[in-house]
Amino acid sequence: HSRASPSAVMEVVPVPSLSDNYAYLLADRASGTCAAVDPVEPAKVLRAAEESGLRVVMVLTTHSHWDHSGGNAEIASKLGDGVPIVAGRNDGVETCTKPVGHGDVLELGRISISVLDTPCHTAGHVCYLAKLNAEDQVAEPGVVFTGDTLFVGGSGNLNSGTPEQMAHALHSVLGGLPDETRVFCGHNYTAKNLRWALQIEPENRAAQEKLQQAEELDSRKEFIHSTIGQEKSFNPFMRAALSSIQEWAGTPGDASAALLKVRQGKDAWGRSLQL
Repeated sequence: HSRASPSAVMEVVPVPSLSDNYAYLLADRASGTCAAVDPVEPAKVLRAAEESGLRVVMVLTTHSHWDHSGGNAEIASKLGDGVPIVAGRNDGVETCTKPVGHGDVLELGRISISVLDTPCHTAGHVCYLAKLNAEDQVAEPGVVFTGDTLFVGGSGNLNSGTPEQMAHALHSVLGGLPDETRVFCGHNYTAKNLRWALQIEPENRAAQEKLQQAEELDSRKEFIHSTIGQEKSFNPFMRAALSSIQEWAGTPGDASAALLKVRQGKDAWGRSLQL
């Protein structure tokens, strides 16, 4: 597994799952404990924990779709009753034993995990922002697990949600985090997302460079990192708040309408590739 180590204390281990999903271990190295994020294939996740010398003490579920929550029952049976299964309180995750909402904070060793409500893709979708506790802050960036709300270069389907909800989630909730916050999303759709971004902004140098990096890393089956600041530089869903994207969309002054145009355009473009 390629590792992302914001510090010696806090570490993120990506666990590729299914065809294009990512589960993760969020580890507190000092205590040797970790949280499993969306462990859809429990055997893989538990093996990764064992290889890393970690004990899973918490399960963090971003949302109810089976490819994120579908491993919860099995991992719960293996870990026992003492391990909370955390999920958004409005999301109908059947296996949830600890429902959470915006502003709730969970502790994992010296790591604080804040819950961010990002309803849209599902009614109770949440993201998890992890930071070292204040006394351990060595100017380390936080990390955010964004499920199917924010992808590298893209965003999840609106489903029963509204463009206003997704715009709020991306531009205010996630977009309000420090630019250096590292992004760990639910799927690797990165190369396709960036090809669409370049349909909208063909001259966007950041998108060109990230696409090249994504293609290289995909060929080596390596994990693709991003940050909130990077997403603001190339992700058209994040950039729907900008006048340049609103101009492309024909929706001056309306970020939600621009985001919907980006979504509809990407869906139509994706269908055209399959013809």
